[in-house]
Amino acid sequence: MNRLRTYKEHRERLILVHSHSMDNYPEIQASEVCGCFYCLERFSPIEIKEWVNHGDRPIATAVCPKCGIDSIISDASGFKIALGLLRKLQRLFFWEGCHLNANGVRLS
Repeated sequence: MNRLRTYKEHRERLILVHSHSMDNYPEIQASEVCGCFYCLERFSPIEIKEWVNHGDRPIATAVCPKCGIDSIISDASGFKIALGLLRKLQRLFFWEGCHLNANGVRLS
């Protein structure tokens, strides 16, 4: 398989996972485990005490109880909350992605 195509598919999957870190109140309420792809901690959704609303979005977004960053995904998203996945998200959205928007599109 073409290496570039594989990278593109991998990146698109991570962008899909990342979309579950926003407006995630309903998913988190239906979850058993959550993970933060900023600090890489895993925890129970009952530990989440802070929620934020971005702009005029009607659904709240979870804030990590460990580090205070709104980079939480949960198992109700359909993805296993494994350390490897959290590291890949961290790399793309915090190391490489400092110039990406929420959809993974590079900003100028």
